[in-house]
Amino acid sequence: MSSVYSEEYQYVIRVLRETRLEKGITQEKLARAFGRPQSFIAKIENGERRLV
Repeated sequence: MSSVYSEEYQYVIRVLRETRLEKGITQEKLARAFGRPQSFIAKIENGERRLV
């Protein structure tokens, strides 16, 4: 898997975040769907945590 800081990984995270925002889904709502805290989604979107 690519590094958290690779261009490809950052592109995937950017697209996921933009899509979430376009659909009007909050980080909290998305986190609940995954059974995780909101901070989990925030850290992924901020590049502090990997998706996998």
